[in-house]
Amino acid sequence: MDDLLLPSGLEAGAVVEGPALAEPVRLAVVAAVGDRVRVVGEGLRTGRFHQLLLDKDQLAELRISPAEGAYDGDPFQFRLGIEAQRLALAYEYDPYFSLSISRVDPLPHQVEAVYDFMLPLPRIRFLLADDAGAGKTIMAGLLLRELKLRGLVERSLIVAPANLAFQWQRELHDRFRERFDIVRCLDLRNAYGTNPWQDSRQQATRTSTRPPVAESPRVAFPPDTKNTRSAATSTSDCPICTAKHAMVARHHRRARPSVWGSA
Repeated sequence: MDDLLLPSGLEAGAVVEGPALAEPVRLAVVAAVGDRVRVVGEGLRTGRFHQLLLDKDQLAELRISPAEGAYDGDPFQFRLGIEAQRLALAYEYDPYFSLSISRVDPLPHQVEAVYDFMLPLPRIRFLLADDAGAGKTIMAGLLLRELKLRGLVERSLIVAPANLAFQWQRELHDRFRERFDIVRCLDLRNAYGTNPWQDSRQQATRTSTRPPVAESPRVAFPPDTKNTRSAATSTSDCPICTAKHAMVARHHRRARPSVWGSA
């Protein structure tokens, strides 16, 4: 057979794809049979044995990957990918990983509360009743950071009194590089036809001075908000509530990680 019939790179060890193949195949044998080419190889998805006779038109439709990579990619992008994978698995080797990437110097009682009592349990639901200034914000930030690094939390919500909402937003951003968007009652009143609770993954809102009315099955919302349906349709993996006396806790069928702080 004329050698020109063989596409460049069609040799043993190459990976081929095309309409004639049900899956990518790593070739083990490439041989001429009359005016066709016999290819034998192993499917990369199923591991099944494949043996085909391909004509000239079918050969022209093949997409061929060489047996050995060219290694001519962007080294900077490769390093970014390796670093991302390393960070994704870092918590398995460093149990205090969030401390090394946060701008905090925690006190012993804060480290003990988060790493010895909260994280080891399968159901994370705690009431932090320390005195004012004991570092409840730091403990909540460390817990949130660890849960996010382990892939257990994607959406989080902070419920705080109006005079503390901005303080929580600032502390978590400055110390843990966690950005929270504050949702105000005015935002909810002006959000006709949209759901502000779904605009971002991390939000903070505030309670009013009026008596508490309700709490969503999965998300807490400010009692003076009339648009409670929008809150009920959103989920929060980790609600953090401060000034617990302003909230109403109810039993949930499916518990989510949560931290309740005292006033």
